[in-house]
Amino acid sequence: MPPPLPVEAVPLVVAEVGSATNAAPVSIQTRDLHGLKNGDEIKIRDVTGNDAANGSFYVRVKDPKTVELFYDSALASAVAGTGQYKNGGTMLFPLPADYGIIVGINGYSKFKSLNGPENDAKRFRNWLASPSGGCVALRNIDLILSNANNPAGFQPTYDAVSDVFRKYSDPYFEKEDHRMGRRLYVFLSGHGITPLLAQFARTDIAGLLMANSSPSYPQHVVGQLYAEWFRNAGAFDELVLFMDCCRDLKLNVSPSGPVTPAVNSDRADQVRFLYAMAAEVGSKAWEVPQGTPLEPRGVFSYALMEALTTQTICDDQGQLTSQVLGEHLTRRVTEIRKDQGAKVSTSQFNPIVFSTGRNTTPLLGVTFKPALMGRIMVLSQGPKTVDQYAIGDVSWSKPVPKGIYRLSIEGGKQTDPFKIDGTKEVYDVADFQ
Repeated sequence: MPPPLPVEAVPLVVAEVGSATNAAPVSIQTRDLHGLKNGDEIKIRDVTGNDAANGSFYVRVKDPKTVELFYDSALASAVAGTGQYKNGGTMLFPLPADYGIIVGINGYSKFKSLNGPENDAKRFRNWLASPSGGCVALRNIDLILSNANNPAGFQPTYDAVSDVFRKYSDPYFEKEDHRMGRRLYVFLSGHGITPLLAQFARTDIAGLLMANSSPSYPQHVVGQLYAEWFRNAGAFDELVLFMDCCRDLKLNVSPSGPVTPAVNSDRADQVRFLYAMAAEVGSKAWEVPQGTPLEPRGVFSYALMEALTTQTICDDQGQLTSQVLGEHLTRRVTEIRKDQGAKVSTSQFNPIVFSTGRNTTPLLGVTFKPALMGRIMVLSQGPKTVDQYAIGDVSWSKPVPKGIYRLSIEGGKQTDPFKIDGTKEVYDVADFQ
């Protein structure tokens, strides 16, 4: 069995940031020589004061320790500062062997328009490109959104989406070892079906309907079939598939997948994967108002972004893994919408690690009525006392491990048991009395 090729799993640090001007373009001075050239893409995180300096950029080199930031590789769209630099900042290279295919379809020619998929797709794309998220190079991300105003018809069509997948599969069909990179993310959101032409055919799939689909012409893309092509070919070390769409069972529709001939690799059994679907077979995936401010969000996409961006959703080692993410999706989707249940399948060996260094102890906050000043509050976990606090202020907080807790006042009232599971950074038990 051929050994896996070495690739970067952690972004390489270019330099530490020394300053970021409040100007257009923002000018970054690094503490050490940066070694960059005009048009290089970089990521910057942890700058305080001048928030515009955080994100994904292309650089114009001024000198060995100074670069200017632009949003485009042509260096025409300058980044404008948003405040005075205070401190901090790390400049990174994007991960060179990670890729993303993202599709969000709101507008349909023959089906009811949706409100959430396009913005959900944009949010996932922003996380994917973020230095604090996927850290994927902008050039390695394909984002396809619907366009109901296109005079040529509703977009995207099957050909438009299929061509993006073929951009990866066709060249690597010709390549001797068929290998392309470390990780491929696929995010597909819109109306969907579960196609099933033959008896005993697979039902563990979902097809995203294209914008020009109709009941008599249900053009669709089955994400799992493309993911399986890449897995069987050993094209990537890791495959991540998210499908936020309904799975209405269509017994007379044949699954639509890759046209690139299938290939097989000895590496297939080594490929780690996470395939997550928004709903069970024959069921609906819903969009509901979520977030602040409230706006239409796919229930599945909302739960996904909650896990990707909440630093206390992790295992005991502070890692967001495919197992933790899968468990979060299956639980949270049903919590948000009781008639919807996510379906997740993962490889059985080493999990995919999406992030590390997360906070394993969420912050518990409590506020008190003034009448409780001087009393003793007890925080307990089962029969065990975790902490005691002589109430001397209107609020109190403490980082605590995940688990089931109860609050009580000695000789007085107590709360019902409450769960801290990492879904939120701060759990506020307000107005305890």
